[in-house]
Amino acid sequence: MADEVTRYERRGAAGWITLASPATRNALSTALVSGLAAKLDAALADPAVRAVVITGEGAAFCAGADLKNRGAMGADEKGNPFVAILRQMRHGRSP
Repeated sequence: MADEVTRYERRGAAGWITLASPATRNALSTALVSGLAAKLDAALADPAVRAVVITGEGAAFCAGADLKNRGAMGADEKGNPFVAILRQMRHGRSP
């Protein structure tokens, strides 16, 4: 799909997640965070994946929060889906 802002592929025992919104320097918009969460779920659910690599397309890995398009991402830990992604990465499993 042309409007995908993340991509996932498995290379051997590694799941590769690419932030694919170079026009925004891969800023963390609602769509990008949602796509990252879905791709991370897929990687963690795959028993063949032993490591996850997150990379960015274009000149920047990730510019940080997309202040123009952050949507419903809240300012507190409970309301911010990116915090859940960080916990998921730390623990290596879905919450």
